Amino acid sequence: MVEVAADRKADFEFQRLHGMGEELHAQLAEDHPVRVYAPVGSHRDLLPYLVRRLLENGANTSFVNRLIDEDAPAANVVADPVAAVDALADIPHPRIPLPRDIYPDGRPNAAGRDLADAQTVEDLQAAISIVSSRKLTAEPIVGGERRGASEARPLLNPADRRLVVGNVRDADEDHVADAAGRARAAQAAWDGAGA
Repeated sequence: MVEVAADRKADFEFQRLHGMGEELHAQLAEDHPVRVYAPVGSHRDLLPYLVRRLLENGANTSFVNRLIDEDAPAANVVADPVAAVDALADIPHPRIPLPRDIYPDGRPNAAGRDLADAQTVEDLQAAISIVSSRKLTAEPIVGGERRGASEARPLLNPADRRLVVGNVRDADEDHVADAAGRARAAQAAWDGAGA
């Protein structure tokens, strides 16, 4: 952080919880804005917070713990964790699937998008613009065939009811009865497939 924001010291400050990390904070205070804080609240509210902080700062792998360990080589304290992981010979376990592959039968999981990433948001907005320019028609499919009523009605964007995003052809009573009958006929085989 110090290197990345070297020319913007006035835009941020370092903080520490009272009673923790004094040595590191004292070094930072020589050149950077620092603040010591203590949470305030009832015992019930504070205890989980303090336990969490103690676990973080008391862990053997904690940066603060390694920093004050006089026997720890400086190279270990400042080692790049990303480089350490990249240097591992065997990272993925062959029996642990990637998040995209967690479902059986080759059905892909949702990709997941990091909406804090500007490029991801820009790409999504571009894709939305392309889809928004096309008027889509939604209709029921029963037995593999499109079965919508003959007249389509406009489908409005729920976020902005002034925008028509496409059309909908609703199912009629015959379509619903046909779908229910097909589902009833397939139920025994589906039940027999097991979990």
